[in-house]
Amino acid sequence: MSISLLSREQSFIKAAEQEWDVIIIGGGATGCGAALDAVSRGLKTLLVEKADFASGTSGRSTKLIHGGLRYLKNMEFALVREVGLERAILQRNARHLVHRDPMFLPVYEGGELGWTTTAVALWMYEWLAGVESYERRVMLNVKETLKQLPLLQNDGLKGAAKYFEYRTDDARLTLALALTAQQKGATVLNYAVVEDFLYDNGTSSISGIVVKELTTGKSFHMKSHCTVNAAGPWVDRISLLDKTTPHQSKLSGSRGIHIVLSSFDFPLKQAVYFDAPDGRMVFAIPREQMVYVGTTDVFYKGSLEDPEIPVKEMEYLLSCVQTQFELKELSLAHVHSAWSGVRPLVMEQGKSEGKISRKDELYTSKSGLITITGGKLTGYRKMAQRAVDAVCKHLNKSVKSTTAAMPLAGGAFQNDEAFSDFVSEKIVEVMSALDILSYEADLLVRRYGDQTDVFLAMIPKANYYAQKYQVSLSLALQIVYAVFAEMAVKPDDIYIRRTTDFYFRLSALKKNYKTLIMIMADCLSQDEAWMKAEEAVFEQHIHHLNLE
Repeated sequence: MSISLLSREQSFIKAAEQEWDVIIIGGGATGCGAALDAVSRGLKTLLVEKADFASGTSGRSTKLIHGGLRYLKNMEFALVREVGLERAILQRNARHLVHRDPMFLPVYEGGELGWTTTAVALWMYEWLAGVESYERRVMLNVKETLKQLPLLQNDGLKGAAKYFEYRTDDARLTLALALTAQQKGATVLNYAVVEDFLYDNGTSSISGIVVKELTTGKSFHMKSHCTVNAAGPWVDRISLLDKTTPHQSKLSGSRGIHIVLSSFDFPLKQAVYFDAPDGRMVFAIPREQMVYVGTTDVFYKGSLEDPEIPVKEMEYLLSCVQTQFELKELSLAHVHSAWSGVRPLVMEQGKSEGKISRKDELYTSKSGLITITGGKLTGYRKMAQRAVDAVCKHLNKSVKSTTAAMPLAGGAFQNDEAFSDFVSEKIVEVMSALDILSYEADLLVRRYGDQTDVFLAMIPKANYYAQKYQVSLSLALQIVYAVFAEMAVKPDDIYIRRTTDFYFRLSALKKNYKTLIMIMADCLSQDEAWMKAEEAVFEQHIHHLNLE
């Protein structure tokens, strides 16, 4: 009932035997989006990611596909228009992962935005982004606002604007891009570290990469006609490997953290986007039985793999919540979990963190390395398209992108009604098959979308592990599916990115993480030493939260 990691090694050997049209470095949303765009244009495509898909910035966002209302303050009208239009495209292509939800923007006397300014800003936002009529703003008076948001501080409250944002699971969205690219013929490899570039004989033109497969430590030469650097905050590190081209840093990293509170301590029912006392804007968003709050925005030069979660920044977010809402006193003891990510901002001298544009930038070095960086999660598809346009130009090919009308893995639904009907039907089936409650079944159906039947088809395999380790069939099935169908290699691939249990169900995870590790070790034919090492990794993640 187990598989061997030899299958991974075979994938690397096979990849090294081929010559690729394009190799893409980086398994975030932009890199995976570029892999999908490239393979769908008929290019022979390889993607390599040094850790897990979405293990960097793409899995540590505010988990919104949003139009960037705040970018109007910086007069970035083109950016607002592009990401607003992209938001609608992504919702159509991944209905299971991108959900429309109301967002409330309270307006206070003397606040950052006045009543008229807020209404005008939202009108401009809707006009630029092409927002449909049924999603347009509604201005609420004080009574209507407090009916929706009874926890709001009402001193100076003038009302609120209600508009719509799209909630997502950023890590699973990135995974869906990788899986879709794979289904269409691309090879996507995680835990594949780029060590160096290869060059054409006697020239400075890049002809491939040297990659180390992390589970074995073996290195492979992968040849390509074109190479794309889509490594997010790591693009400068990849560029430094190119010794033929003088390197100039392009990025100014900005760290943002989010904290997770229990809905028992913060019983918020609607998402709110509010003014912080220092003039920043902060989100508070209900999710399952939790509410997460963020984000901060601080220039950062520390570890990109494990960016710090400073106590003072958690306390800052707690103080923002305390100032905006009528709640009992909140402290670090009320924080259940947190995450920290680094935004790859294109460097702009003399600008503060919040003022630096979220625009993306594309450039090609003398060696032919194409680099795409900057941007935001919502705009990944256009960034990917621009990168692959550059690849096609390099290869003298003229093929247009088709990803605007391409459903992602799990998201092939004709419309919202079809998806809603599917969820209603499948919840009953999943409840019965796994003997779980309706809200748990709803979570699974929305996670896997039209792949729910494929997920359930692994019940016989999962039942073996459920009985062997005396755990619920639901838990065993999620582990088995992540390993056999979703390229999970390490336990934190599962509990952080495939399920987000570490963020939103940490109390339960603390009770069963050792069992999760044992089942995964069994699936992958790993030994006791591997399990002990992965238990230590979990404890490191807990320590990193700065909450104990």
